[in-house]
Amino acid sequence: MNGLTRDEIEERAKRSFSCGGNTFNDIYSCRGGYHEFNETIDELIKLDSIEISKLHTTKEVLVLLIKNALLKTELIGGVDISEKEEKSDEQIISFKEYKLIFDGKEWINQELVKYCQPQKLIIRRKEEKGYQYSLFYNPSLIESPLNTRWNCEYKIINETTGLSMTIGGNASVGVIQFIEKFGYFEGKKGENKYRIEPSFVLAILCGIISQQTIETYNEYINIKSSLLKQTISTLYSRLKLTQDFSESNWIHKQITKSELLLKQNEEKWDKCKNQLKKHLIYGY
Repeated sequence: MNGLTRDEIEERAKRSFSCGGNTFNDIYSCRGGYHEFNETIDELIKLDSIEISKLHTTKEVLVLLIKNALLKTELIGGVDISEKEEKSDEQIISFKEYKLIFDGKEWINQELVKYCQPQKLIIRRKEEKGYQYSLFYNPSLIESPLNTRWNCEYKIINETTGLSMTIGGNASVGVIQFIEKFGYFEGKKGENKYRIEPSFVLAILCGIISQQTIETYNEYINIKSSLLKQTISTLYSRLKLTQDFSESNWIHKQITKSELLLKQNEEKWDKCKNQLKKHLIYGY
């Protein structure tokens, strides 16, 4: 893959450093890692290929759908929503929201045209200082088209169901390029926000909701819920051990914040789950 060995790619993918790290090797890794230590890029590509086959589509179709949804934002005006971002203003170059109706019939494969309906989308584009380098960046191949970097991401939300996905990069670099070239959608299901679920692409951009969509979503929320509950449990354990007043006060605040987040997420997850069931396409 772009002149890199599988071992080199795996070592980069499983490393968890800040994006654009401090050493030469770190810049090709990403915060949280691209996939788990018990996952490999070849296994993930194979599993997603099987998943896509069950959805009766192709990775090429999924790429076209995402690309064209993102490109539509260039044709309309966006609203500045920088004040909604928790990060400091110094890190944000721009943060805009676009609302549009997307009809994927032009790019969907013929077998799925009858199920595809125009969808109301909210697309948020965030541009930050600092660059994320591609997992497949090879400095020894100066002219390689895979030697890319980016400083933006898009969150695409289906306004009807609330289902969303986050695209690391843009319409030509980042995860889109990973999928297009290798069929790599990233890993760490439920933990890595840049992991793209094939069934979510069809559900969000075309309104094609299958049993696979619902099963995958349930898996996602179970993982996310478990991680949040684990965080809360760890905070309570720390609270019992500390004898420092200021630390105790800080932990109390973190517990309150985490418990509120869990409650809000559970309400959001239930609402989305009900909408997915409501719009499920039977017999697909």
